[in-house]
Amino acid sequence: MQAPDEAVHLYSSYKLLEFKSKDDNTVPESLTKLHTVFNRLEFKPDEKTTFHEILSTSNMKLEPARRSAVTIYNAVIPYIPQACAMMIGRLLDFSPLLLLYSGRIFNLIISIIIVYFAIKITPVLKWIIFLVALMPKTLSQMSSLSYDALTISLSFLLIALILKYALNQGKKINFRDLVVLFLIFLAVAECKIPYFVLGFMVFIIPADKIGSVRRYLITLIGLLLAVFLIVQIKSLPYQWFQSSHSAGTIATIHKQASSDSLKKTLSPGDQIHFITGNIGQYTGILCKTVLIKQRDALLDNAFGDLGWMDTPLPEWLRDIYFLTLIIAGLGLFKADIKILPLNKLLSFIVILMGIVLIATAMYICCTDVGNDMIYGVQGRYLIPFIPLFCLFFYNQYRSEEHTSELQSLRH
Repeated sequence: MQAPDEAVHLYSSYKLLEFKSKDDNTVPESLTKLHTVFNRLEFKPDEKTTFHEILSTSNMKLEPARRSAVTIYNAVIPYIPQACAMMIGRLLDFSPLLLLYSGRIFNLIISIIIVYFAIKITPVLKWIIFLVALMPKTLSQMSSLSYDALTISLSFLLIALILKYALNQGKKINFRDLVVLFLIFLAVAECKIPYFVLGFMVFIIPADKIGSVRRYLITLIGLLLAVFLIVQIKSLPYQWFQSSHSAGTIATIHKQASSDSLKKTLSPGDQIHFITGNIGQYTGILCKTVLIKQRDALLDNAFGDLGWMDTPLPEWLRDIYFLTLIIAGLGLFKADIKILPLNKLLSFIVILMGIVLIATAMYICCTDVGNDMIYGVQGRYLIPFIPLFCLFFYNQYRSEEHTSELQSLRH
């Protein structure tokens, strides 16, 4: 249970395989007992388990009829791999422990397959996606029951598909391509709402790839409306965070706060009123949190703040890895592909929108009204945006130089 909220993801995955009503927030009591055995480890990196203790839980019986009420995130797509594995495990009479591990393994396998296709499809950023997928935090999330696994891998696939359609010369987008793009749009938005902003990258696709300008505009508006509907169906961002973050996550957030702020009372409605009435002040709070107070914490968490965000890896290792990403970005070039400045500008806008949405949702749900700090923003939320950030470093000058060399060689 050493991934953030893994118990909640365990309950949510199992609930999905039962095909029960959203109003039924109960799971087999044995799953909660499994969590009880190990929940003493949360936020205590010096506390250890033993091989014997782990094996002792393998004797638990599932007993689906004995139920306990739990916190559950009512989602479908991000829990399909875990639920499928658990469904097979239940048919084979697996213990709760084996259900946990089977869900983890299948989640990792599906994530690897999706990332493989993202690397295969994209005309640029192949090494960037490869490196980001191998970051310790990414691997930690993908090999847990977390819905971050599918959120991250599908985001990479969406970016890869858009880049393929936008940058491959001579590639026309047919109806089948639009359907695939449409489905991945919906999947990413259903996994986690703020990542629907990645859909705005479709505006880098030239109009002549789709056909007439009219068809182009209709297609883009249709795709964005579809994602907007998903957002409305899943409700407002603060409700998303309320339903998907367990008491454990709130405890994590409060650990970042001072002793005074632990006395806070959360009021999403009042917080929204504060933001809308003090846009300038809130902008300052947002910038101060992301760029100053939480900057190092966000970088640590995005790279490898493991366990319950209580086991950081060395800063020098983090810095070397991020430097490697930048160097890899500078080394990106293809003689027949140019990334226009407007495309890079759009990438920046999408990243900025994503950060603002994520931070604002956490301010609304997990921070007391009017606080001068936003609590709960984690670096792992930014992982899907890293490939777009590395797109800034696409070496246009190297590309033009390489093109001249190729032309000389042909002559």
